[in-house]
Amino acid sequence: MWGKQTFELLSQEYGLDHKTIQKMFRRLVIKDMFPYQEIAPQPIYLVIDAYCRRRGEGTIIFRSSNLKQNLLWRDIGYETIADYIWGVHLLIQAGYKIMGFTIEERRGTMRVLEAHASV
Repeated sequence: MWGKQTFELLSQEYGLDHKTIQKMFRRLVIKDMFPYQEIAPQPIYLVIDAYCRRRGEGTIIFRSSNLKQNLLWRDIGYETIADYIWGVHLLIQAGYKIMGFTIEERRGTMRVLEAHASV
């Protein structure tokens, strides 16, 4: 995204030794929590969209339009209604109140989501 990010280039850019940059990356802790687990549950307007990188490989994203924050995502093979229900259930179980949905038109998806979320 910002060009190459090799240890050598990063060390030149930040004026640090190559080994120091490596040590910093080794200490980096990757969060194993999604944003929805760190934000206090609240009423949200949910935008759900799936995109495919290639056939059989994609990601479904659950975003709060009012918080302007992606809350949850999941790698998927193909977009299914079950993927939508999975995310909505997870958010509801975490305490979020879904005020409304924005999704691409998929036959029956909105009806199923409304029934599960009680919008």
